[in-house]
Amino acid sequence: MNIMHFDIETVGGHFEASYGRVLCVSYMMDHWKSPKTIHARTLQEEQEDALPKLKELWDDVDILTSWNGKMFDFKFIQSRIFQATRQPIDKKKHVDLYHIAKANLKFRGFRLDGFAKDMTMEHQKYEVPARDWVKAMESETYPQAYKEIVKHCEQDVRMTREAFHILKPFIIRIHK
Repeated sequence: MNIMHFDIETVGGHFEASYGRVLCVSYMMDHWKSPKTIHARTLQEEQEDALPKLKELWDDVDILTSWNGKMFDFKFIQSRIFQATRQPIDKKKHVDLYHIAKANLKFRGFRLDGFAKDMTMEHQKYEVPARDWVKAMESETYPQAYKEIVKHCEQDVRMTREAFHILKPFIIRIHK
C-alpha cells in the first residue's frame, strides 16, 4: 500500500486559490527517510510543471495523509488544477491527522506544531520569519527566502509522517 504524507505552502490572497498560488509541495512516501519537494517558484512553473507533476504522483498513491489537508491543502491544489484543466483530481483515501487528533485527544490546541510539542516528537516546527513569506513570492530575487519556505514545508512533512505513526491506533476507517 502506497502511503504519501504531504504538505503545501502557498502565498497570496486570504488562503484562497482564486487569489493565491502554490510555492511548493513537499511529500514523502511512508517508507522514505526524507521528503522530496516539487517547486513552483513562479506562477508559470506552478501551472506548467508543479501541478501536473503532483497530479501524476497522486495517481499512483493509495492513501494521502496531511495535517488539516482536507480543509485546506487538498482543496487548494484541487482548485488550482481544476482552474487550469477543468479536470478534478481523482478522489483518494485521505487521512487528515488534524481530525483524528481532535476527535480522540484533548490537548491545548490542534496545530501541528502544538501536537509535536505535546507529544515530544523528534521533529519540531521549522519557523520562518513573516518577511520571508513575502519575499518568497519573488523567489528569483530572494532565493534564500524561498529556501527557508521549502525547509519549513519539508519539516512539516516529516512531522506529519511522525504524527501518522503516533495516531495509528485511532485510525479506524479511511475515507475518500
